[in-house]
Amino acid sequence: MKRSERKVVHFHLIDTNSFIFETYDQFSALNEEVYFIVFGRSNKNFTEKILALDNVILSEDFDANSILDPSDDLKVFFHFLNLNKTKWFNSMFRKHKNELYWVFYGADLHTPLERIKKISYTETETRKGILNSFQQSIKDYLFKIYWRPVSKLIKEINWFCFWNKYEYDLLKQHFETKCNFKYFRYFTGFKEVNIELNQFNNDKKIILINHSGSKTGNHISLIKKLEKLIVNHDDYRLLLPLNYGEVTYIQEIKHLVSNSLFKHYEFLQHRMPKDEYFAKLANATIAVYGYYRQEGAGNINSLLNTRVQIFLSSKNVHRQHLLDVGYKVSELESLSVEKNIHKLTAEDYLHNCQLYNIEFSANEKRKVFSNLVNITT
Repeated sequence: MKRSERKVVHFHLIDTNSFIFETYDQFSALNEEVYFIVFGRSNKNFTEKILALDNVILSEDFDANSILDPSDDLKVFFHFLNLNKTKWFNSMFRKHKNELYWVFYGADLHTPLERIKKISYTETETRKGILNSFQQSIKDYLFKIYWRPVSKLIKEINWFCFWNKYEYDLLKQHFETKCNFKYFRYFTGFKEVNIELNQFNNDKKIILINHSGSKTGNHISLIKKLEKLIVNHDDYRLLLPLNYGEVTYIQEIKHLVSNSLFKHYEFLQHRMPKDEYFAKLANATIAVYGYYRQEGAGNINSLLNTRVQIFLSSKNVHRQHLLDVGYKVSELESLSVEKNIHKLTAEDYLHNCQLYNIEFSANEKRKVFSNLVNITT
């Protein structure tokens, strides 16, 4: 039954494989008129579990006439902006007054920057033959056509929602848009920690390299750099998460490592329980990330409450954001001598933990979610 009074209705557009139950609870508690439109089908059991929740509707099953009155105003939240959600929005909600929120993930901006604006996030481009270059040009041209409706929608977006304003600056630099910045993050997996100066085992010299097998991690140059600056390679163990990425590139990484001076290494290529995975990362002495763009933020942020010393490129806006907040993180380019490979000092560890407990507190979470939907708490 339709409502007689005019209301503001919230719609969250999200992929099933990105659905977060904790986030669903948070948004549902903030507004009675809220619906979650899910796109795609993850594994059958997970999809059924999602669809069993109140006000969760599969995109192809949505019937606007059964929910909305013509006079209703809408707030539409695009959790990862892509063509599927853009087309769906255009077909369903154009008759309504809309306030549009782009809840940014990363690839939803950086992929078009690479494919359309030709911004490179890798140190060395793979040599391509004439045929491969032609094929890539065709792919980029098709992507530009694919992206065109999204590019038009970006001009209408009211809010760019993310925790790093430098990504918003990048958007404004390269695309026409009227949107403003609004701080938001999901907080999933992050909570306040007990600050304890345990007896850390500093004999372990584990070097964590990136968070995946993505080419933008610039693994090859990182490994060669480490191999050159380290004298006693037997004292170190490399830890490389490679659970996703281009298969041929991952094979190249594994070949380089297995034929390097490092004889102790571990490739993480299979899923493991989250707590076990992050505990393994926290055992590292240092973590080096070769990304020139924001990537692997979940992994990096999970180390902010540990003694792991984090090295990020000076080109990476994630590093600049962490420095602005006040965290002690190191510049990758400064990693030039072996003596710099050590855990954080106790003082820097305590400093980072205190900031972490403020940034990821339950109170901060409530404020951030409430601010996103313009509710005063």
